[in-house]
Amino acid sequence: MEGIVLSGSAIRITGEMKYKYTQSGNWLNKTIDDFMKERLNQYPEKIALVDKKVRFTFRQIETMANNLATSLYNIGIRKGDVVSFQLPNWHQTAIINLAATKLGAVINPIIPIYKEREVEFILKQSVSKVMIIPSVFRNFDYVQMMKRLWPNLPEISHVIVAGDDAQGGMVNLEELLQGNGSPPPLEAPVDPNDIKLLLYTSGTTAEPKGVQHTHNTLTCEIMNVRNFLELDQEDIVFMSSPVTHITGFLYALEMPVIIGCTAVLMDIWQPEKAIKLIEKEKCTFTVAATPFLQHMLHSPEIKKHDVSSIRSFACGGASVPPELIREAWNEVGWRVFRVYGSSEAPTVSLGIKRDGPLKKAAETDGMVVGYDVRIVDFDNNPLSVGQEGEIVVNGPELFVGYRNPSLNDECFDPNGWFHTGDIGKLDDESYLTITGRKKDIIIRGGENISAKEIEDLLHTHPYIEEAAVVAMPDLKLGEKVCAYVRLRGGKSLTLEEVVSFLSGYNLAKQKLPERLEIAGEFPMTSSGKVKKNELRKDIAAKLGLPPVRA
Repeated sequence: MEGIVLSGSAIRITGEMKYKYTQSGNWLNKTIDDFMKERLNQYPEKIALVDKKVRFTFRQIETMANNLATSLYNIGIRKGDVVSFQLPNWHQTAIINLAATKLGAVINPIIPIYKEREVEFILKQSVSKVMIIPSVFRNFDYVQMMKRLWPNLPEISHVIVAGDDAQGGMVNLEELLQGNGSPPPLEAPVDPNDIKLLLYTSGTTAEPKGVQHTHNTLTCEIMNVRNFLELDQEDIVFMSSPVTHITGFLYALEMPVIIGCTAVLMDIWQPEKAIKLIEKEKCTFTVAATPFLQHMLHSPEIKKHDVSSIRSFACGGASVPPELIREAWNEVGWRVFRVYGSSEAPTVSLGIKRDGPLKKAAETDGMVVGYDVRIVDFDNNPLSVGQEGEIVVNGPELFVGYRNPSLNDECFDPNGWFHTGDIGKLDDESYLTITGRKKDIIIRGGENISAKEIEDLLHTHPYIEEAAVVAMPDLKLGEKVCAYVRLRGGKSLTLEEVVSFLSGYNLAKQKLPERLEIAGEFPMTSSGKVKKNELRKDIAAKLGLPPVRA
C-alpha cells in the first residue's frame, strides 16, 4: 500500500512508506534543528529573517530558540505537547517554530483573524499546553480575549504574551528569550516522522480542520519547490501571506533554515509599502493569493519603483485570472504563474520552470511536482488525459491525517489516496488545470456547468475587478448561474451587458448568468479564497429559497 493506512479511526505511516520515500530521497529524515546546524557551519552571520523591527542572523535565531526551548522545557513542555501561537508576521514566530522543534513539540499556528469562537475550538481540540499571543494587533486586544477564554481551557498551563501587557498570570515572551544560548534538555530524540505541524484550515465551509504534517512531509515540500524553481541560499523570499497559513509557514519559517535563504516578513498588508519593501530588500521570490498581486499591479507605486528583482511569483489560493498573469509579465516583468495546493497537500502543481512559456503559466495551474495525481470520476474510476474529474493525490508531501480522525474517511480512499474535492484535468505534459470544486459545479437542468470557466471570462471584462460565480436555487431547473462581481472604481454594469459580453465568447446559453449581484467586498478566507458558501446563502435568502450546497 503506497499511502497512509487508515485502520478504523487510526492513522499511521507504514514501514513501506518510510522505506520508499527514504530510498527515493524524498524524506531526508531531518528536522529544521538539523538544518540549522548546517547553516551555523556554513554562514552563521548571514541574515535569515527581516521584519519591520529586526534583521536577525541564523546565529541570533539559534541562540534565542535555544533559550526559548529551555524556558518551555522548564514550564513543562515535552515531546508531543502542542504549542500554539496566534501572532502576525513577526520575527518571534521563527524563534517559536525552531524552539518547539528542538523539544519535539507540535507547533500549532492560529490565524490572527480568528477570535474567541474559533480560538477556543482549536485550543480545545488540539489540547494545547501553551498559547502565545500578541498583546494588541490591529486594534484587537488578544490579552483580554485569553483572559476570558483561559478559565475554559484547563489544558493551557501558560499564556505567553509578545508585548508589554502580560496580565493575570500570563508570561512575557521576552523574558523567556533570555539565557546563555545553550541547547535545551532532550528527554527523547525527535523522529522526523513525528507530527511537527498542526494547522487548522481556514476553510470555506464548516468548522476548521486540524491538518497534521510531519517533519519529513514539510521538508519534502520545501525541497521539491527549491529544486523545481532553482532556488538557493541567495534568494530572498518576500512573505506577506500569514505565517499562520501553510504558505507563510512553509516559505517564511521553514524554507530559510532548510535551504539557507532569507525571508522578509510583512505583517499588515499595504500594497504601496510592499512594493517599496521588494525594491529595498531586492526580493526574488514570493507566494501570495490573487488579491495581493492585483493590489500591487494596480497601485500607482508599481511604476515608480524597481521591482525587477522578483524572478518567480507563485499565485494561488483564489482563482487567478489569465489576464492578470499576462499583465504582470508584460507590465512589470514578473514571471507570475498559478499554483495549486492546500494545507493537506501543499503545492501539488507548481507553475512553470524559469524558462517556461507564458501560455502554460496563464492558462494552467502548473506542472505536477512531487505528487502522484489521478483524475477520477465520482465513482473513483480513473479518467483519461484531458477529461475533467476529481483530483486525487498521493505522495511524500501529503499530510498524515486530521486531528479529528473521524474526518479521514471522508477524504481518503482505502488505498490512501487523498480526494481533494477539486475538479480538474491533466494534459499530456503533466500540467494540471483546475476547473472548479465539487460544490462549485452548477447543475442547471441536469447539466454540469463550471463556475470557474465563467469567472475566467468575466475577469477579462475591463470594468470587473473580481468575479465569483455560484449556483442559485431555481424551482424549475434546480439551479441557475448567479454572478457576483466587484467593479473597478466608478464603473457600473448591468446583467444585460454581462450577458452580451459573455455571448461574445460564444458561451453556451445555459452558462450565461441569469442574475448579477454587485458587491463592495467578497467574504474571504484568510488564504484569499472567496467564501462561496456565504454567497450561495446570500442569493438564496434574497430569493426566499433554501441555499444550494451551503
